[in-house]
Amino acid sequence: MPESRLSCRRLNISQATLYQWRRKYAGLDVRQLHRLKELEEENAKLKCMRVWLSTISSRGD
Repeated sequence: MPESRLSCRRLNISQATLYQWRRKYAGLDVRQLHRLKELEEENAKLKCMRVWLSTISSRGD
């Protein structure tokens, strides 16, 4: 079995997921990965705030 297939089996992910991760994160160093994670978390929070604000403004309070 190829090494990538064994790695996928150990991680319980599909090979398609592995290749998507490789394409997304190839060439990034650890510092860049940490920054990317921070930005993704901040983006998720901002999206939640936007939804919350739109529900408040739609109520007409």
